[in-house]
Amino acid sequence: TTLPPQVAMFAHPEGLTCKRAAPLPIFFTIIFTSNEGRRVYASVLTFHDTLPQESLDHMGGRHIELPKGETIWVPKCLCVVSHWPFHEAYKEFLKQLYRLSVSTSRIPLERLICNFMHEVPLPPEGLIRVQYTIADKTVYIQ
Repeated sequence: TTLPPQVAMFAHPEGLTCKRAAPLPIFFTIIFTSNEGRRVYASVLTFHDTLPQESLDHMGGRHIELPKGETIWVPKCLCVVSHWPFHEAYKEFLKQLYRLSVSTSRIPLERLICNFMHEVPLPPEGLIRVQYTIADKTVYIQ
C-alpha cells in the first residue's frame, strides 16, 4: 500500500511555522479512508527542535543574525502509519523514541525503528498481546 499523500499535511496541521519558544510535544491520531473503504491509521508526535545558525544562513540567500541568546524552533514529527489501530502502543513507542532522541543513547534511533517495524510481530486475534520494550518502558500491543 502506498503512503497517503495527505500524511505530511495532517502531520503538521498548523503548517511549518517557526517559533521563538519551544511548545511542548503533542500527540494525535489521524484516520485516512481510501476510496475502497480501507483505513490507514497515523499516530503523530509533533515537537520542535532548534534551527542551527548555518541553516538560518541559507534561508532566502542572505545572512540572518539572531539576537544573542535567541533561538528559532522548527516543527518536526515522528509518525507511525499502519493498517492496525494500536494507537496507545504507537503513542508510547513515539514518546520513548523522542525521549531517546534528546538523550545520549548508544543505540541509533534507526535501529530502534527497524526493530519495531520489522521484528515485532502483530498479535494474533483474541486475547493474546505482544510485549515490546524500548528504553526502560514496556509497550503492549493488543
